[in-house]
Amino acid sequence: VPALAEKGAVVIDVRRPDEWRATGIIPGSLTITAFDRDGVLDPGFVAAVQSRVRPDQPVVLVCRTGNRSGMAAKLLADRAGYQTLYNAQGGMNAWASERRETTPCATC
Repeated sequence: VPALAEKGAVVIDVRRPDEWRATGIIPGSLTITAFDRDGVLDPGFVAAVQSRVRPDQPVVLVCRTGNRSGMAAKLLADRAGYQTLYNAQGGMNAWASERRETTPCATC
């Protein structure tokens, strides 16, 4: 994730606000919830991403473990034509285990 972000990729954290508050977020990442607590897609997710990130921009998606971010990447490719998508394998669990920097979510 850090190397991709340094090359200009947009990092989108697709977790829920309670998760952002609990662990913090990757500095500079956008916070856009993809799925609710029951695993139901937020109907505004794709439009929220489209309003903030162009389809030709590289995007790194992150969640807790990599499952939701993988599904979100497929949605963005299939429904909105995003071309360069990366799923942060291991998600924030891996990020934290590597003791990487996080920041409190200012909008949560």
